[in-house]
Amino acid sequence: EFSWGMEFIKLNKELLDIYASCENADEVVQRQNEWLEKAERDQKEAQADKHLDLPPTDDDYYDDYDSEEEPEMDSFGNIIEKE
Repeated sequence: EFSWGMEFIKLNKELLDIYASCENADEVVQRQNEWLEKAERDQKEAQADKHLDLPPTDDDYYDDYDSEEEPEMDSFGNIIEKE
């Protein structure tokens, strides 16, 4: 008995159901390849979405300053503009 057996079934339910609906080995391979192509497309779309609405990094924020020193900050982490 494997303690992780039920988790394996939960994680792979979609693909196991696809395999169970196939009539023969050729159909298993075809449906598997379709599923893999879809999973790859979904992953690429998800990664593309990650880059859409990200706030600037601290490096991007500090690039506006020509000084090699870090800008002076108040107690809330706001940059104090020098006049």
